[in-house]
Amino acid sequence: MSKKVAVLFGTETGNSEGVADEFAKAAKSKGFEVELASISDKSLDDLKSMETSVFVISTWGDGDPPGDAETICNNLFTSEADELKLDKMRFHVLALGDKSYVDYCGCGRRLDGHLERLGATRFLDRKDLDTDFDDHVASWKDEVLKVI
Repeated sequence: MSKKVAVLFGTETGNSEGVADEFAKAAKSKGFEVELASISDKSLDDLKSMETSVFVISTWGDGDPPGDAETICNNLFTSEADELKLDKMRFHVLALGDKSYVDYCGCGRRLDGHLERLGATRFLDRKDLDTDFDDHVASWKDEVLKVI
């Protein structure tokens, strides 16, 4: 895989941004060229040129995208995105959520599925983390870095 990694986050309260920042720093320390950005700063066309991508996204409420990811997620989740070809992208999704909601990590699950449907290749299965995510971030980070 490429030594260039895009780390994109979607957050409502800052948790996903914090995890993405922590991952980006660890990836840089391993020699990766890292682009850290809010998913809201990217267009669907931007996604087409990305190769290795790590998405850290929270779910707001019962399965909804967080506010800063609402536009791009809603665009990805519609049939209008079917023309988008993401066959250059290798990706992984870390979904943060709250198990007390019926649609636990719903946004992350949908993002993961739609990226694959559009031709992207998953390099590691999606990871869903509950509100105690801090207890699991270090092992998740190590696993992703080992694979990429």
